[in-house]
Amino acid sequence: MLGIKFKSGEFGLFFIEVDRATMTTERWQDKIRVYYDYARSPELRSKFQTEWFIVLTVTTSEKRITSLSERTVAMGGKRAFWYTAGDRITPGMCLERIWAKASDLFSGQGDDTKRVVSYSQVSKSDIFDAVGGKRG
Repeated sequence: MLGIKFKSGEFGLFFIEVDRATMTTERWQDKIRVYYDYARSPELRSKFQTEWFIVLTVTTSEKRITSLSERTVAMGGKRAFWYTAGDRITPGMCLERIWAKASDLFSGQGDDTKRVVSYSQVSKSDIFDAVGGKRG
């Protein structure tokens, strides 16, 4: 977990997941449910004094990002779930525009989930985009 207090005074909470593609997508969906429930819990506000968090997931490949993103969006998880491939992470790179939001890759929910764009085509974000692109 990573917490950042931005110049605006807003506190950003980031959970970090490292996915080595060893769990099923069904198990991934179980994790998404836990995050989804936590986002609505009073503990998030009382413990961290924030209304939001983002789950940053580093995984093995574009194919895995696509699979996890599709399952995430199908369950209703969207803006709070960001993905990148492990080969994009180097010292100092976690603040760069390497993160693809699940909601930018897929739209809809349940059986109506549809791909919007491929991972290679999607506009990537950095963690400052979580607070409207305000750096600092």
